[in-house]
Amino acid sequence: WKMFKKAGKKGWECIVPIYGYYVLTEIADLNWWWFLLVIVDEFIDILGIDKLSMLANLIGLFANFNIYYNIAKKFKKENRIAVLSGVFSFIFILIFGYSENEIYDENIVVSKNGIFK
Repeated sequence: WKMFKKAGKKGWECIVPIYGYYVLTEIADLNWWWFLLVIVDEFIDILGIDKLSMLANLIGLFANFNIYYNIAKKFKKENRIAVLSGVFSFIFILIFGYSENEIYDENIVVSKNGIFK
């Protein structure tokens, strides 16, 4: 909630399941199709296609990594911290939201393709 507010979004947007992922993609300043990669896992589970479940999970993890990597860059973090943020996003999202020292800068230019320049 607090990280969304720091990024200039409304706090309630983080609690709406699929819309929250879309807003995260906007905060990370990624192309819209990264949002589709994040939610593909949800739809594969709903459809019950077990053979694609593992692949969908890996795609979702990779997309989440890119989202949190770019968010860390927007919070002025260097590459190694941004990578850690992508891996341990559940910790860094709290740090970005609750730390008084962390400031979101929407003017920082990041790649629209995540880690791919």
